[in-house]
Amino acid sequence: AQIQADQIEHEAEDKAKEILAQADAEARRHKIAILESGRAQADAVVRTAQSNASLIVRNALLKKRRALIEETLDDMLDMLRNQPDTEYFDMLLELAKQAARPENGIMFLNTRDLQRLPADFLQRLQALVSCGSMTVSDRSREIDGGFVLQYGDLEMNCSFSAMLEARREEMEDLVNRELFAETAADNWKNAQ
Repeated sequence: AQIQADQIEHEAEDKAKEILAQADAEARRHKIAILESGRAQADAVVRTAQSNASLIVRNALLKKRRALIEETLDDMLDMLRNQPDTEYFDMLLELAKQAARPENGIMFLNTRDLQRLPADFLQRLQALVSCGSMTVSDRSREIDGGFVLQYGDLEMNCSFSAMLEARREEMEDLVNRELFAETAADNWKNAQ
């Protein structure tokens, strides 16, 4: 009976060791699965944070580029408006030559330009117009520089701000193309 009891006890101990070994192995598998899941979740959080940070940086760069474009356009406008009189009115004559139509027209200037208009400006303007004639109105327009040409009911806004506004769209398109090129390059680098 003692031998049989020892054998049963020994078998029970072996069975207990086997169950403990299986439980230990199962616990290790669960531990590994939990660690891998935690790492995957942590990696996902890091990727999301990196993506958000990258988006914030891109938006900040875009905002800075737009601010630089705006500042550059403002500087250009100031430069155009503040040229010496001779250069300023020579530039207006060149612009008028490019914009003139072969009919009778009226040029409108701002108050500041009317007050400093050179005496020979009208003569020089008339010489540029091949067909028709051009006069300078004594009434001013609220423009920042440049002029407005009027041909009957048609008005051509050749003010500096209108001309720069047309160029602004081209500059913004260029910046957007550069941003998309950078984004594509960044995506390609990240894929490597």
